[in-house]
Amino acid sequence: CAPRRVASFGVVPSPTSHTSSTSDSANQSSFTALYGRAIKRGALKDISPGSVTKSSTNKSKKKKSAPTSVASSASTSSASRAGGVSSKLSQWAEVAGADGASNTGSSESVELSSDKDGETAGAFREKKGGNDAKKAAAAGGRGRKSRQAERRAEESARAYLVENTVDDLLDIFDPLDEEGKSKKQRKVEYDMTYVLDKIQTLIDNPNPNTGLRVLTAGQKLRDYRMVWAGSDDAICHLGTGLHNVPLARLEEIFLTLGKKRIEVKEVIRILGPFPNVRNTLKGDATIPKNAGSRLHVEYDSMIDGTGKQIQAGSQDNARALDLDILFADESAIVCAIPRQDGEEEGNAMGENGYKVLFFSAEEAMNVKLEMLRVA
Repeated sequence: CAPRRVASFGVVPSPTSHTSSTSDSANQSSFTALYGRAIKRGALKDISPGSVTKSSTNKSKKKKSAPTSVASSASTSSASRAGGVSSKLSQWAEVAGADGASNTGSSESVELSSDKDGETAGAFREKKGGNDAKKAAAAGGRGRKSRQAERRAEESARAYLVENTVDDLLDIFDPLDEEGKSKKQRKVEYDMTYVLDKIQTLIDNPNPNTGLRVLTAGQKLRDYRMVWAGSDDAICHLGTGLHNVPLARLEEIFLTLGKKRIEVKEVIRILGPFPNVRNTLKGDATIPKNAGSRLHVEYDSMIDGTGKQIQAGSQDNARALDLDILFADESAIVCAIPRQDGEEEGNAMGENGYKVLFFSAEEAMNVKLEMLRVA
């Protein structure tokens, strides 16, 4: 009899039949086409002709909308029920409401972001200003360092000039022999113009750091020795003047300054079989206000050659004097007698320097006092 036909799809193969891999794939495709068995949908959009597609009814997903769109969606759904509006239109209305709310939020976010950008720009400008200030401060620090270096160089040059000038004056008035000892010269020949030029060099190069106020008010005591005096009047203005008595000769004058005190030691040699005599004057050394470089000295006690101390006793008995300090440094002091009343203003050193007293720093004052047998 004739074989049985199954519609127009073809004969269903027997499960026990053995076929090749090619026939298996063909049968599987025909099996799928015939029964429409569910296969997981891939990402492909185009489907070959003749294939059976499975239409699935997706469950409606609820969309979260902004709170502002709830009323609109409710009104839209009620209107759709009342007026017969389609579900597509209602869905479109809900989506439009949600988009409006999102646009409003986005505009707010844009405004907020713009404000944030403004704050960020302000912070950037502030940071940039801070960096500029730091750069300016660094440049100022470099300028300050360069100025300090220039001042140090100028001070070094000034100290070098002062030291050489003092050495030149010492070579004239206190020359040393080959062994480095002071030569005993009763009479020294020198050029007065050369000496005054050297002293003027000291006056023209004052020390800005160690001036008269530092020397007198400082806690350190500094010793000086008188190297040259322009006249006997200048010596008597500062000392006792006892070297002018008969058979007396002035050997040395030492000056000590510090702690607002002054001490003057005179060493006088008495001709004949007599020992040397030391007179010591002690007193206060101050700088009056608005007095410039003038030093005010007020002696309140004296120790004579016999070792007896004589007190002033009262203010009236105290001896007071003034000195114009033309140059004051750790290495030397140049002072002069002040201008007297009625005297014309002129050279502070006076004619041929007769007002001047020149002192150099002395590091071995006690040793020299022992050598003079007046320690």
